[in-house]
Amino acid sequence: MKLLHISLNFLVAAVVPPQLQEPIGTASIDGRVIRLGTIEPVSDVDLELRMEAQGQNPARLFRTRSGTDGGFAFRNLPAGGFVLAATRAGGLFVPAEYGQHGMLGHGVAFPISDGQQLKAIKLEMVPTGTMTGRILDADGRPIGHAAVMALAPMYRQGKRSLNLVQYVHSDDRGQFRFFSLVPGRYFVAAKLEDPRLPHQ
Repeated sequence: MKLLHISLNFLVAAVVPPQLQEPIGTASIDGRVIRLGTIEPVSDVDLELRMEAQGQNPARLFRTRSGTDGGFAFRNLPAGGFVLAATRAGGLFVPAEYGQHGMLGHGVAFPISDGQQLKAIKLEMVPTGTMTGRILDADGRPIGHAAVMALAPMYRQGKRSLNLVQYVHSDDRGQFRFFSLVPGRYFVAAKLEDPRLPHQ
């Protein structure tokens, strides 16, 4: 039975012009998207403002994008309850919602009244990370085409289990790489696979 030795290297990876909205209201929102724990702006973030259906107001969706300074604006908004969400293409940041608790929590709805101007809204986005390593046999030789899994602990009904987050294969030098990982604790597992057999 061959023993697998896994060596890991951790690297934390460390960002829209506003578009005109249909003139349907008198409220507005101004804010900035920044990197968590800093004042560094995050540009090219896609922002969605979801308006909840209420009374005679139907559900609506407004979109814009942060600029080079991280700034964004929504204009001519109707009164109602809203949820603000932010995503950035490329997987460099964890999606965020305004007022969320924890990196993977949901945002909270906030009210806007007619003519209200919400200013200095701040959305903090968390950078994702990468994890690299090598698969070696007991003699220190690289093992290619090994199945490598990134597993994150989670709790369901009070019981802990491991959730598969990413699944990759080592290359001919035994190297592997996981990317766009949400910051947290991970377990890494590997098993040998015969490349001549279909993947299961």
